[in-house]
Amino acid sequence: NEENYKVNDLFYNDEKFKEFYNELICSDFNEFYEHFEFLKSVDSSIVSFLNENIDSNYKMKILMKEQNKIENICDVTDKSLWHDILKSKKCSWNLKNLLDYFQYMKCYDDLIVEMLNEIDYSYEYIEHEYLEEFEKNLLYAKVNNEIDYSNIAKNFTYQYKQIDLTQNVNFIFLDELVKYNKVELNLDVFHTFSTDYEFYLSRLAEKQIDNFISIVADNYVNHSVIEDVLRSNINTIDMIKLLEIIDLKNISLLIINLCVDDIVN
Repeated sequence: NEENYKVNDLFYNDEKFKEFYNELICSDFNEFYEHFEFLKSVDSSIVSFLNENIDSNYKMKILMKEQNKIENICDVTDKSLWHDILKSKKCSWNLKNLLDYFQYMKCYDDLIVEMLNEIDYSYEYIEHEYLEEFEKNLLYAKVNNEIDYSNIAKNFTYQYKQIDLTQNVNFIFLDELVKYNKVELNLDVFHTFSTDYEFYLSRLAEKQIDNFISIVADNYVNHSVIEDVLRSNINTIDMIKLLEIIDLKNISLLIINLCVDDIVN
């Protein structure tokens, strides 16, 4: 009877109804599907249905008529369904579900980029075993100009200790990571940036002046970088420390005079 199909919830917590429903779906799916109304099932009913031993294609087709979402993608035991469930937004898009999906996929596919674009403004630290792995390689993931990389970098927990320029670096994101001090100024990073990206050194040095002074003490640093750092917002004590270890002949007289004025005043 057609009226039997018009239910508001899959009622998958009811064992008798579940048995009837499965038989109905599998006996003549096409007829069942055509008469099936849009549903507003509770989360547990949707999850229970998705975890039943029913053809995956049937599951997804019926799910497309479901108006409500599930909250946790991990509740669905068949991980092969995860992509389609998330892609169709039948599961909430949040960082936990994104990380669970990333843990399963082990790569940054187009869906992850889409999800990140939607949750960028709410990006913040959560307890998850794959958060560090996700953040560690996000710099090399596909660029999406609509993503708010600034907010992501601001709330990033991972600090890069190496930058691999042989990969496809997302320089929009790198700018923000440097801005929010999420790149450690160490010898490896110094050598990486010292050729074509010296402006990153100046910006990092201002935030990590002790590291910069240690590097300058034992390595050649372009005088333009040192001048930029001297004119940045470092304090007077750090300015003096830096002046003591550099060759002043390479620094413009204007910069030296400005430094003297700062120290005296």
